[in-house]
Amino acid sequence: MKRLNLGISIALCMLLLGSLGCATTSQQSQQIQSQDYTSYWTLEDFLRRANGVQLNGTGDDIQVIIRGHKSISNSFSQPLFVVDGQKAGRNYSRVSSMFARGEINSVKVLPPGASAQYGMQGQYGVIKIESKYSGNKNS
Repeated sequence: MKRLNLGISIALCMLLLGSLGCATTSQQSQQIQSQDYTSYWTLEDFLRRANGVQLNGTGDDIQVIIRGHKSISNSFSQPLFVVDGQKAGRNYSRVSSMFARGEINSVKVLPPGASAQYGMQGQYGVIKIESKYSGNKNS
């Protein structure tokens, strides 16, 4: 009987540690890589698959909200978009119009707590976009 109780206790501890690990990842960045089937994805498709990212609106009037303490308090604040290492501003429609379908290689979402390297510009989170042509010296 003691062995059974010990096994259950260990299993519960592992379950609790696993769930705590999942809870702490909400402040870490998440990267969505392009794969074979994403050759037709747009920026909106990448962002809709990211955890903690909410898209409100349609067409050119889309508001992007990254879950975090700063973005919850002000739902009209947009994250900073960084394209191939260059700051591209906060306007989602302008940034999404920079890419045709399939031109995005990866999208990395940094929530407000993990975007400190961008200072006040990253207070509502950062969305880092890497195009498929970012390594091309001729573009």
